[in-house]
Amino acid sequence: MEAEYIAASGATKDVVWLQNLLGELGLVQEGPTTLYVDNQAAIRLASNPSTHSRSKHIEIWHHIIRERVEMRDINISHIDTTKQRADVLTKPLGGPQHNLALKAVRLEKLEKLEDRDKNVGDGGSDEKGSDREDEG
Repeated sequence: MEAEYIAASGATKDVVWLQNLLGELGLVQEGPTTLYVDNQAAIRLASNPSTHSRSKHIEIWHHIIRERVEMRDINISHIDTTKQRADVLTKPLGGPQHNLALKAVRLEKLEKLEDRDKNVGDGGSDEKGSDREDEG
């Protein structure tokens, strides 16, 4: 629970920074940003300002998430662990789950990137009858 709460706190800081940046650019966000958390205990801790016995050791600066929930800058929603898109970036996943998560965050497989770079690097198209053959 502690790790998820601290991670959500870090994400909250990023959200506040982005909201401020967009505000300076004249793009004011209407309504709160939804932060998806896959740990119910972390959601309860962030949503309930009373002190929990298991949270007394968490440093005060991590409680920015509580403040921003109360200010309605962010909204915390639960997401099932199997649907948590960020997991592919933070922990090892098994084959099918890994591939599904890659698609969810729109990342390509390494092989596709290597093939694309090879085709771009040869200076021509990847079809038969390359443009270079017509130059001579």
